[in-house]
Amino acid sequence: MKKLLEKALTVLLIEDNSADAFLTQEILKDSMVPNVVHVAKDGAKALGHMLGKDGEAGMHMPDLILLDLNLPVMDGFGFLAEREKYQRLKDIPVFVLSASSARADIEKSRNLGARGYFVKPLDLDEFEKELGEAFKVEQQE
Repeated sequence: MKKLLEKALTVLLIEDNSADAFLTQEILKDSMVPNVVHVAKDGAKALGHMLGKDGEAGMHMPDLILLDLNLPVMDGFGFLAEREKYQRLKDIPVFVLSASSARADIEKSRNLGARGYFVKPLDLDEFEKELGEAFKVEQQE
């Protein structure tokens, strides 16, 4: 797989399934070097991770968010809707990684601000291409 970036990216992976989280982290190791991945198990924990207590700025503002839709406590749609309330979170690109290929889920995710939508299992070439476009980087041969 081609390397996308030379600078470190901070990635917030919002995923409750440990196996899926591990697989996604492995894919990221192969596609972007270097990166730091933080994992949150639901949308509420992810918001807390970024915002800190009472909506104050948190210390872990990611460059990229990878979001599963089917999550406990606050699902992916809830996270996307809540994220829109905070100006400093709106510009962080969100890519949905979901087992659902339902057109309604894809459209709803896009309408709520997701930049991309990938159906698990991931098409690695398409995933890499979309991330490259999101960060406007040229792929190296």
